[in-house]
Amino acid sequence: MKLLILVTFLATSLAFSDEELRNQFDKFKLDHGKQYLTKTEESRRFQIFAENLRKITKHNKEDHSHKEGVNQFTDLTQEEFKAQYLGGYKRTPQPLNHLRKTAKVNVEDLPESVDWRDSGVISDVKNQGSCGSCWAFATTEMIESYAAIASGNMTVLSTQQVTSCTPNTLACGGVGGCQGSIPQLAYSYIQLFGHSMEDSYPYVSGDTMDTGDCLYDVTNTVPVVGITGYDTIYNDQDAVMAHLANVGPLAVSVDASEWHSYWGGVFSSCRFQDNIGLNHVVQLVGYGDSEWEGKFWIVRNSWGDRWGEDGYIRLKRTTDLECGTDSTPLDGTACVGGPGSDEQTVCGQCGVLFDASYPLGVHLISSWPDLRIDNMKFLIVAAAILATTLAYKEEYLSLQFAKFKADHGKIYHTKSEETRRFQIFAENMKKIEAHNKAGHSYKLGINQFSDMTQEEFKTQSLGGYKRLPQPEGAAKKSVKVNVQDLPESVDWRDSGAVSDVKNQGSCGSCWAFATTEMIESYAAIASGSMVELSSQQVTSCTPNPLACGGTGGCMGSIPQLGYTYIQLFGHATEDSYPYQSGDTFETGDCLYDVTDTAPVVGITGYDTMSNDQDATMAHLANVGPLAVAVDASNWSFYSGGVFDGCDFSDNIGLNHAVQMVGYGTDPAEGDYWIVRNSWGTRWGEDGYIRLKRQATAECGTNSTPMDGTACVGGPGNDEQHVCGQCGVLFDVSYPLGAHSTA
Repeated sequence: MKLLILVTFLATSLAFSDEELRNQFDKFKLDHGKQYLTKTEESRRFQIFAENLRKITKHNKEDHSHKEGVNQFTDLTQEEFKAQYLGGYKRTPQPLNHLRKTAKVNVEDLPESVDWRDSGVISDVKNQGSCGSCWAFATTEMIESYAAIASGNMTVLSTQQVTSCTPNTLACGGVGGCQGSIPQLAYSYIQLFGHSMEDSYPYVSGDTMDTGDCLYDVTNTVPVVGITGYDTIYNDQDAVMAHLANVGPLAVSVDASEWHSYWGGVFSSCRFQDNIGLNHVVQLVGYGDSEWEGKFWIVRNSWGDRWGEDGYIRLKRTTDLECGTDSTPLDGTACVGGPGSDEQTVCGQCGVLFDASYPLGVHLISSWPDLRIDNMKFLIVAAAILATTLAYKEEYLSLQFAKFKADHGKIYHTKSEETRRFQIFAENMKKIEAHNKAGHSYKLGINQFSDMTQEEFKTQSLGGYKRLPQPEGAAKKSVKVNVQDLPESVDWRDSGAVSDVKNQGSCGSCWAFATTEMIESYAAIASGSMVELSSQQVTSCTPNPLACGGTGGCMGSIPQLGYTYIQLFGHATEDSYPYQSGDTFETGDCLYDVTDTAPVVGITGYDTMSNDQDATMAHLANVGPLAVAVDASNWSFYSGGVFDGCDFSDNIGLNHAVQMVGYGTDPAEGDYWIVRNSWGTRWGEDGYIRLKRQATAECGTNSTPMDGTACVGGPGNDEQHVCGQCGVLFDVSYPLGAHSTA
């Protein structure tokens, strides 16, 4: 759609003669460069202009809280304005059960007014021109503001990069670019690729009326700002006010159908009894209260500074929340085959409170990583064999070592190396027998790790999981759950929503396996059938140019980036893109082409929980499995039982991502979590481990959270408070809106 430059003039309050109308129309044409191809067309436009001028004059004579004026829309009918210049905003509908409850806010404790322009964190008003790129402008403006809040300096960022480069292969909210999209996809794109400066990639779509090809190359155009994700607030006026007062601006969606002639004052013309069809994205920069005009929201538009109040509009804000209905939320808003609702309750004037979003972890990029990925052997196949309880005589140890070498294909290049490995193997067998005789709740056994020291196991076989640290204060408050109302046990394997155990092999791709397994499960829950998806696609194709949690692929990354990639590109089947990195030890080039290999599953985003045992249990009971992070340093020889080998007094260094599929209670061993690993079915309990679950979660400290976890120049903490056995409750995530794209 084509949103033209708005240039506002105060409409006269006098009645117009035909001559005066002609003079006004001639001035209008000159001011806005209007040229009509035929006399018939010019005559029609004059009639529309005259009618709109009369409406403007009538409005301004009445007792309204805002004024209207002549601008570049004045030769259009209302229907033409809505059809041609609105719709750049498209919202991906969330599943019906996703609306988040928020903590109670006491608005009496908030300041009476907030205006982030006064803090120097709002860039100059921009003009999207003849392109429906409001979603890209709102996203860019938000990242500019949060980067300025974080750094103290304003950097003007490229809207053209977001407009031209943000993919929309699943047609979420349109086809992207000038044809409309959603801020959530734009945030996801910037999370993966970073944001360059306006000077390095200037905006041209407003003049060309065309989205344009993506000209951004991360290897040649260095991004200057990165983010770690985004979050949203829905229909919560108190939370929106608190966020504006304490954190920063918000990107908001609105029905701007009646904004075409706005000139100034507090706008209140969106009627809650009418359909509030959200069609535009803007930036909410504050709120205030006028003695004469009442309470208002301060909203920045992207139609140039000659529209409205120097490019801004004030929307009426009521003490009590007013709401209406968007009865057409799926008019171009859904992903192909995705979830949606027949209608949505939208609150605030013009629906301003319904879809408020903001970026997380915005930071300046001070240096640029080497993007080469070394071919390291990361996670080695673990195949569990029950340890013997016989005495360790030399000849018996030799027989066991010979069997171990044959079972696991072990070849040592020198006699001295074989002697050293035999000694380590013998020592590990002694530890295994001693552990199994000591009456622990879990058993150890021989597997492919048994010729490694503990230090070698940790160095070579863990670290595929890297967590993106959240800024201070980003932890969410959760709703109180009564665990007494939950079932005593949950196991999603019983529902057919968990695929067969996989084996990541010699590649640190646990994060990609956890991501893939989660999307498989949620797609199965939604559709009733299991489709095995490609872990290789996530491993090889998920970009990580900002070095968030490593350099990606076999060198480790984070499930959040895996979800974000799938949100943008969709997920192919395992058969169409089979896993190979476990054998090659290499990440491999991305061979996925959405035009040749059609995705079969899409998602609309992801969400997270942290250190909340009750919420974790409730999610497992009512929604589905969860991707979790753990310290798997002591898992090397696990063969069965309820594992309690992570000591809360030691450093709990999260280094592995797995899937939690349920919880239960053993009469002898107590409560546990059911966790699926990605080391094959010969490890643990057919590929699973049960972790001890306390009635009240115990917590410890991860004193090394920044070991490879931060983005370049990004936020982080010196230490983190992690809860649950092996830190299993600290970094919990799940996909949203998983759906078939067939």
